[in-house]
Amino acid sequence: MRGEKFIALLAVCMVLVFSQEGFAYKINHYREEPGIRLEASQKRIGLIAVASAQSIAAWQIGSRNVKFNNIELYNMNAARSADFRPVYKLECESGGRGYEIEVDAVTGRVISFR
Repeated sequence: MRGEKFIALLAVCMVLVFSQEGFAYKINHYREEPGIRLEASQKRIGLIAVASAQSIAAWQIGSRNVKFNNIELYNMNAARSADFRPVYKLECESGGRGYEIEVDAVTGRVISFR
């Protein structure tokens, strides 16, 4: 778990170092599943910031010019009531191409990249 957090932090730092704009990404639409932050708090789970998820997505795409059309924070395992896995789903575009990226909201690890 420590290694995953270190890698996520390293990825964020790399984006900041190589990006002139840092966290200056724009979001057209953001929403959270109701109660997700409360559940994380009750389970003593820290969530990465939306800006961190955006930086990780931009790093994954390989561009600092990314437009975020939609970002959603939701519980990936909502169907299984015992499991709790908060995830950021980022829909974005860069260079005329659309992307959908899911980032683990706890570790910052990229779960899927389409």
